[in-house]
Amino acid sequence: MARYENDAWSDEQSIEDSFEGLRVATVKGLSDKGKPRIYTETYAEIDGTDVYIPEEIKRDSTEIEFEILFMGNGYRDVYDSFVEFITGAKIRYHDTCRNRQLEMVLNDSIEVSDEMLYGGQPFVMASFKFLNLAGHTIKVG
Repeated sequence: MARYENDAWSDEQSIEDSFEGLRVATVKGLSDKGKPRIYTETYAEIDGTDVYIPEEIKRDSTEIEFEILFMGNGYRDVYDSFVEFITGAKIRYHDTCRNRQLEMVLNDSIEVSDEMLYGGQPFVMASFKFLNLAGHTIKVG
């Protein structure tokens, strides 16, 4: 992920390397595509609908949801640091498994599970909902 601030993108970083104990469990919505933006108009005097289709189709925004696991003794501090990193800025996400990239912004409340223990290690699962600004992903590489 990279953060857009001061009119420039920060260096891309692996959030699993940068935030100790953070693991991405699932990402939903990466393959979703927003509604195409075309212009239609219907008149009372004519049958059918007039349609304008631009040369380059733009799409409405879609939702991307990350479920992220925070584990270890300092998980609460890592969670707070990650929330600070993603809040109040555009975020560029690069999915290295699918070679897809998108720009997004956090646009909903964050839902956090109750603290649980696994093998004596505390952890929580948090759900983060972002707005995919372009309404689709782009191929990288």
